[in-house]
Amino acid sequence: MAKHNVENPHLTCNIFEAWVSVGDKALTQYAPKRRELDDDFEASCWIASDSDQPFSIFYQKKAIDNIDYQIDINLDGINVLCRLKTHKSRSRNAVMCISTVRTSSEEVRNFTFGSIDTTDEDASIAHNGHDVGEIVVSVKKVKIDRETKQRNTKSYDWRSIKVDERSSKGLTHQIRLGNTIASKAGEASSSYIATPYGGGETLRFRYRPLAFLQANGISPRPSLPAAAEPEYIEIPDSPEPPSELADDEGSQTADMDAREKALLAELERLQKERAVLAELEQIRLAKRAAALAKDKRPNKRAKTEVKSEVKAEL
Repeated sequence: MAKHNVENPHLTCNIFEAWVSVGDKALTQYAPKRRELDDDFEASCWIASDSDQPFSIFYQKKAIDNIDYQIDINLDGINVLCRLKTHKSRSRNAVMCISTVRTSSEEVRNFTFGSIDTTDEDASIAHNGHDVGEIVVSVKKVKIDRETKQRNTKSYDWRSIKVDERSSKGLTHQIRLGNTIASKAGEASSSYIATPYGGGETLRFRYRPLAFLQANGISPRPSLPAAAEPEYIEIPDSPEPPSELADDEGSQTADMDAREKALLAELERLQKERAVLAELEQIRLAKRAAALAKDKRPNKRAKTEVKSEVKAEL
C-alpha cells in the first residue's frame, strides 16, 4: 500500500513559508519535498484544484534578520506580484496575502482555477505548458539602491494562456480571472531599485484535480465504507411431538383413509380414459377402411382425359 506524505497546512522552505487557501482553509499539501543546493532552497508540493474555485496565496517570513528580500509570485509563469520586504518594515514578519490582480485603476479581479484552454496553432503562438499548473513564490536577497514614490497606476492585461494541445498531457486546469471587484488604487506608494545577491528560496505548488492526484498515487483515495456486520436471526426451537401414542395412531389412520380415497378416484379416472381411447381408435379404423375402399374404384374419365391429352401433344 502506497504511503502518502501529507503536510498541512504550510509549506516551509528555509525562513519563509507559504500556503494556498480556499475560503478560510489552507489546502492540504501532498507529497511535499525540500532540497538545498549551495545557498538556494526549494520546497514543492501538490494541491487539489477545483474548477471555478477562487483562491488566495499567503506567505510569511518566520525569522528575524537584517536582510532585505524581494518577493515574486508567478501564476502559470505570469508574474502577478513583485514586492520588497525590508528588514526595517514593521510588517517584516506579518502574514501577507494576495488574491486579486488589478485590471484598471478602479477594478481588480480574483484568481480562480479554470479549465485549460488548448490550441493546435503553431508552436510559436501556443504556450508549451511548461509553467502551467504551478503557483510559485520566489524569494531573493536584495540590496536596496534607491527608494522613490510613485503613483499606483500599474494594471495587468491578463490574457488567457493557450496551451499547445500536444504539450497539455496531464493538464486539466489553468489559472483564470474571476469576478470583477470595485477597488480604487491608492494614490502613491514606495518603489525601490534593488540588486539581487546571494541565494534564494522557491516555494512551488503544483495544482491538479483531486481525481488526478488520487489516480497517480499522490493523494490517498477515499476510504471505503466499513462492511456491514452480519445480522444474526434467532430461530425458535421446533415444537415437541405429541406425547400420547393414541394421537399418533389416529393421525396415521386418517392419512391412510385419505390416501385410499385419492387412489380410487384416480383409478376410476384412468378406466374412463381407457374407454374413451378405445372408442376413438375404433372410429379411426373405420374411417381408414372407408378411404381405402374409395381409392380402389376405377376412374375411367381420368384415363380418357390423359389419353386424349397425350394425343394432342403428338
